[in-house]
Amino acid sequence: MKRITILLALTLVVALSMPAVAEVEEITVGGSIIVQGEFQESGFGPAGPVPAIAPRTGFDDDIASQAWYSQRTRVNVDAALSGGVRAFVELQAYDVWGDAGYDDIGTGSSNPVGNPGVDLYQAYIDMNNIADYPVMLRIGRQELEYGREYLIGNNDAGRNFSGLSFDAIKVVYTEEDFQVDVWAAKLFEGNGPAVTGLQDEDVDFYGAYGTYTGIENTVLDAYLLLVRDPSAGGEVDYLYTVGGRAAGIVDLGAGAIDYNAEIAFQFGDTVADGDYEAWTLNLMAGYTFTDVQWTPRLEVEYAYFSGDDNATDNDEEEFVRLFSDVHYGELNLGGEHDNLATNLHIIRIGGSAVPVDKLTVSADFYLFWLAEDDSQGGALTFGNVQVETLIGPLNTLADDNSVGYELDLVADYQYTEDLNLRVGWTHFFVDDAIENSFGGQDDDVDYLFVQAALDF
Repeated sequence: MKRITILLALTLVVALSMPAVAEVEEITVGGSIIVQGEFQESGFGPAGPVPAIAPRTGFDDDIASQAWYSQRTRVNVDAALSGGVRAFVELQAYDVWGDAGYDDIGTGSSNPVGNPGVDLYQAYIDMNNIADYPVMLRIGRQELEYGREYLIGNNDAGRNFSGLSFDAIKVVYTEEDFQVDVWAAKLFEGNGPAVTGLQDEDVDFYGAYGTYTGIENTVLDAYLLLVRDPSAGGEVDYLYTVGGRAAGIVDLGAGAIDYNAEIAFQFGDTVADGDYEAWTLNLMAGYTFTDVQWTPRLEVEYAYFSGDDNATDNDEEEFVRLFSDVHYGELNLGGEHDNLATNLHIIRIGGSAVPVDKLTVSADFYLFWLAEDDSQGGALTFGNVQVETLIGPLNTLADDNSVGYELDLVADYQYTEDLNLRVGWTHFFVDDAIENSFGGQDDDVDYLFVQAALDF
């Protein structure tokens, strides 16, 4: 809270030093519409009131198949003002078709079944070149996107494309070959005028992210992140994440290799008087045959998220993926399980081609297995506790760490410059770790989707 207050005070001083009257130099209006239809078999069911006892169910043909349409609509206004000032406002409506309710046939009465509405998705003020220095100050609700969005993204991809924005103050310093972003974001306000209480309940997200581009065709990133999260008892949980990333392109004449490598380590104090000690690694490389018909491309990727080898102590060794917008497979490991896709080794092998103008077809194959299966019980598979089984005459614990495999087939057609059409099919092959974590449920999953995305 004290750091937020200091930043606000500095912001006020800077704002008072700006020109008293800002004239409108240019106004741009834009937006986007995304409509996506989805079908899934087998279905997934909700978790019980206590997820640790009654976790989310799935991978079960007895659960009815699911089919639905999602739509996200955005409209924005971008105003460039004199004195290097900019204002940006964006409204969003995201919901599932039918959530607005329906009218009874023949009665004229309305039956609301949801609470869709229009939200303020982004609204911020930019002040550029403050005091003639290469510094930009952004105040207000804003997206935060960094690197490959491995840990910080805007939730714009995957099955749940509802978006993610932060109430934050951000300072950006830019030079020719490097840029440094520093921000303070409020994830939850527990001490505002409408809240009473004697303890600090604010949840805050702080970060510093630096990027260096002084090497040709190469990007180097380094970052330090902190999530501060008090518990109901007043204790404060501090989760630090430090990491680095290297990405670039190597031109080989007949083709080009692109690569992305990222590693991050988490540490800090838990509210249970334990320690965070977790890490992740992501390695990805692709080769595009630029001088070959259909422009074929091959990709390979490996991802590792550490797991907890002892669920009975107070230490947390399972990597927290923070605000990642990287998804492993079109199914997203069951959709709502995707943000719980940790404690994993993941390998992806993929390829794509452009058989005709504007059409790209791709195929990806994923392998998933647990990083830790926890011989004491309690290892997590998509957030569900793995229950070890006893086998053999000596009643030894089974090591069921194979989660499953996924095959994705997708076609993208760029109908116009602004309109993209997308269709895909996914099959998830369930293996023993899921059966052990979902109460013996072990049915494969088929997932179909169609999408139209328009930008204007």
